[in-house]
Amino acid sequence: MNVAMVGPFGLKKKSTMRERALPMARALAKRGHRVSVIVPPWDSLEDAGKSRWEHGVQIINSPLPKIPAPFFHITLTNWLAKFALQQNPDIIHFFKPKAYAGLAHLLLHTLRQLKRHSARLVVDSDDWERAWNAIEPYSAPEKRLFEWQEPWGISHADAVTVASRHLQFYAETLTEPERVFYVPNGVRSLPGRSDMGRAFHSLQFQMKLVTAGNQPQAIQDVTTVRRQAMSALAEHPEPAIVHPDYHGEIRAKYGLFGLPVVLLYTRFVEFSLDFLLAVMQQVNSHLPQTRWLIVGKGFFGEEEKLAQMVRTAGLENHVIFTGWVKPDLLPRYFDAANVAIHPYDDTPINRTKCSVKLLDLLTAGVPVVASNVGQNAEYINNHTLGVLVPPGDPGAMAESVLTILESPAMQEILSAAAAQDIPQKFNWNELVKTVEAAYQMASRE
Repeated sequence: MNVAMVGPFGLKKKSTMRERALPMARALAKRGHRVSVIVPPWDSLEDAGKSRWEHGVQIINSPLPKIPAPFFHITLTNWLAKFALQQNPDIIHFFKPKAYAGLAHLLLHTLRQLKRHSARLVVDSDDWERAWNAIEPYSAPEKRLFEWQEPWGISHADAVTVASRHLQFYAETLTEPERVFYVPNGVRSLPGRSDMGRAFHSLQFQMKLVTAGNQPQAIQDVTTVRRQAMSALAEHPEPAIVHPDYHGEIRAKYGLFGLPVVLLYTRFVEFSLDFLLAVMQQVNSHLPQTRWLIVGKGFFGEEEKLAQMVRTAGLENHVIFTGWVKPDLLPRYFDAANVAIHPYDDTPINRTKCSVKLLDLLTAGVPVVASNVGQNAEYINNHTLGVLVPPGDPGAMAESVLTILESPAMQEILSAAAAQDIPQKFNWNELVKTVEAAYQMASRE
């Protein structure tokens, strides 16, 4: 098939086109399809008008009109539709039923009704877009437009691909269920731990730097594991609770050798800062030497607010803020952690989203404690690939974090299981077969 993918923004700043559409396009190209990705780079002006080929996929950055709104929006929508039709596509796949992608869908749907083309129109949804109206600083007209675009786009598509189970349920209320195809996000190609690192991890575990003198327990028996680990900590007042870190670069940089490290990899939109602080306080009250590695920045300066909160709580010497980290450097930070937390409030946005960050952590073999909300439960098989806790319960999250910190056995088991299982189950080369099924459904009419 000849496929044209149309996005609402560029490939650099926002993640949907870079981390979902582009990997999907590459996997389709590997299977013999001709794929073009067409984006309006209003958020990365330096890319305007540039095109290139990458891993068998043609990437087309639309030029940007040099005229004021509303003519800018009308002209850019026309250009996106024109570039899509120039590819002579069998399928036009719109990513997000919103903004420029949603406008291009409306235009191309109208043109097809006028017999101007015969391409089948597919929509991809990876968020509950209307819920973002309460978070993003959109204007009132933009909010009204997005409120209308999402249900219209889904209900007027020949097929719909969705990134989460909750989005699947939502889409099935707007169109025939047989038109809706569940395609979760797949793992991305970050460099992971090397075989050397895994071997060193195993060696550290066998040497039992923190040991209770017992064989590893089944991880479901967390109470027994924690009791034995606490006994070991009592016998070894300065335990070397060390993550399998073969570089040691990040632990050396921040003086973390010999300390338990909890990682938070975040944009701060999924949870309240009060919840996070409560978890941190409860963990450090039981294990005072714990350090917190905060990787990422919020949209509205949340990391600065958190810094003030931890100063007030007396934890400023236990928390490290790294800011944004380039994707190719992320594994070095992952390697520094004994455990990561992935907290979610139980909100419509969180129930419907599909976190690439959680996939990154699990694929890298970082033990994860996550809130049992939405797609998190699809990725984590509780107590096998990670630990799920009730949302809004800082005590439950802190308890699970402590259990993992105090049990090298659990760290070893969760790390190995997730690093092996996740890349197999959520591989784009396999997930894209469902995308092909969506295209076949769309092509039947």
